[in-house]
This record gives sequence, structure tokens and C-alpha cells, in this order.
Amino acid sequence: MDTLVSMQRSRIAICIATYRRPQGLARVLDGIGALRFQRIGAPELLVIISDNEASDAARQTVETFSARTGVATLYVSERRRGISEARNACLDAVPATADFIAFLDDDERPHADWLEELLIGIAETGSDAITGPAMPVYEVPPPEWFRIGKFFASPRRKNSSKYADVNFLVMGNLLVKADFIRRNHIRFDSYFGLTGGEDRKFMLDMIAHGGRFTWTDSALVDHHVPKERICLRFVLRREFGVGCTRSALFRVDRSDIRERVRYAASVVWGLLWTVLTLPFVLLIRLLSKDPYKRLQPLFDLANASGRAYGLVGMQFKMYA
Repeated sequence: MDTLVSMQRSRIAICIATYRRPQGLARVLDGIGALRFQRIGAPELLVIISDNEASDAARQTVETFSARTGVATLYVSERRRGISEARNACLDAVPATADFIAFLDDDERPHADWLEELLIGIAETGSDAITGPAMPVYEVPPPEWFRIGKFFASPRRKNSSKYADVNFLVMGNLLVKADFIRRNHIRFDSYFGLTGGEDRKFMLDMIAHGGRFTWTDSALVDHHVPKERICLRFVLRREFGVGCTRSALFRVDRSDIRERVRYAASVVWGLLWTVLTLPFVLLIRLLSKDPYKRLQPLFDLANASGRAYGLVGMQFKMYA
């Protein structure tokens, strides 16, 4: 109980990196303005917005929100392109007195009890970071097969306990102990600024310093999916990018030549096997009622191709 009571005296920096989404930025800020604390007292908040476009629209959105709600805000202009640079600009602006750092994305809206649930979870588990689900909300009604396939479902923990230790994080729904970040000098790697994967590198760096992650189902954010992403082409491009950054992460974290050779052999063999078996696997998967499982061979091919692309040092810039 003492730990929960102390949470109401917490100082929290909520970090949001934004790029050409003034409407999305307004939506996520509205969600922050609607946060409610019923089980613990309201903490002290500072909302830090790092604008990677340095636009008047984003600045005006932030100023309007601050004037309307009275919530303390800090607008930062970060002209170096890339999500890593924008998020690092947020980290640079976090006050030394902050107890926690929370992350949201500019295409999300937190539920009213989102932050309270994260705070309670981190108090009850003692973890270094706590994460939760991002629930897709579609800009236009998606095709039935797209909705059933859950192509924008965030990672989930697999057991049914209230809290669970996990080895992943949802970057747009995250609360981290600020002292852990400061003490271990954790940053977002600029190499992944336009490709994606900067969140996984951030997580791997935390794990390398002994970081412990907890999952909670109770802290919800809505992830707003624009109509141009509600298509198979986007999902396949995303999977290619995931494969590419996975190889890049391996190259960054491994210097042993034998490990590199083994990994290269596994990537090449995996791609060849996927190509050779694709027609047969597709025929078998067509019998499945789950749209995701029917299309999974194509996702496997995109991922394997991306790994091979990244293996030779190429970058696939999802966010260029």
C-alpha cells in the first residue's frame, strides 16, 4: 500500500514523437487530457512532444492543448529525420527529477485509466518497465478477412495471470523507470531511425543491462489505423521490413565471424526453403478458416526476403 500511495507523488514525463500527424497528435493529447486516477492520486505530468517536421501545425496543437487543459507541456523541434532522433530528443528533454518515462505514439489514444494501470502494475511487480496492448481502431471499416486476421494486433503475453514477465515491449504503450534509463545511458539507435527496429534495439539494450519487463492487459491504448494501411500490400511491406531489421540487429549485436557465417547460412537456407515449399504450403493453408494462417506463407516469404536483404547491409526505409 505504501508503494501505491507513493505513486501519487511520482513525476512522469510522457514522450510523444510526431511527424506530419497534427490530427493524430491532437487525438493522443486529448486522451492524455482525459486521464483519470481513481485508485491512486494524480501524479505530476510533463508531456514532451518531439516534432520531427518542426511544423507550425504541431506547435499550435500543443499550445492549444496546454492552454485548454493546463497540463504542463514541452514542445521540442527535432529537424534530424528519423524516429530514433525524435525519441532521443524526448529523452534529452526529460527532467532529471522525473521518476518515470512513458511513451505514446501520435497515432494512438490512451484509455482514461491507462497511466494509472501502468503505475499500479510497476509498483506491484517491481519491474523496470511495464507494457500493454495497442488495440486497432480502423479509420474505415476493413474487409472482413482483414478484421478477422488481426493484422494489426500488438504482441500479447501468453499466460492468463494478472501480470507476466515478457521479453518484448509495445513502444507506444510503455512506462519505464527513468533512473534505469539514466543510469545505463539507454538511447535509440540512429541506424534504425528510418527503417523501424529502433524499439527492439532499445529493448535489447535494456535487457543487456538487466532490465525486467512486465505485461499488463489492463493498460489500454487505441491504435488508429489509416485507410491506406488496410491492405495486404502494406502488411507484406511491413513484414519485409521486420525481416530486414532483424538481420541488421544481428549485425549490430554480433561481431564474431563464426556467428555471422552461421546466421548467413541460416538466412540463405531459410529463404530457399520458403521459396521451394511455398506452392505446397499455400495449398495446405487455403483450407484454414483463419485469414492470417492462409496468408502466413506470403508473410514468411516477405520476412525471409527481408532478412536476406538486410544480411548484405541494405536498409529498407519504411519511414523515409
